[in-house]
Amino acid sequence: MDLAGRVTQPAGSSALTIQMVGSGRPGTSTAGWEYDYHGNLAYEWPNGSGQVPALIGSVLRAKPHAEAPAGYVASFVAVKQV
Repeated sequence: MDLAGRVTQPAGSSALTIQMVGSGRPGTSTAGWEYDYHGNLAYEWPNGSGQVPALIGSVLRAKPHAEAPAGYVASFVAVKQV
């Protein structure tokens, strides 16, 4: 899938928000798929040790594909590889 989107930071906030659209690639098993993502940077514990940056949020199936209807929502976690 190809991802396109933006990262925003609301005025007066240190929180980052991501909004992305995942589109299936033509000629692959994901052709015709479309998913909308909304997430935030996970909280960084001030006294934490070894914490890896992560995005947490939800994803919406924006278009139906195969037998899967649009509208399904799930959670996601994306962790930075170190």
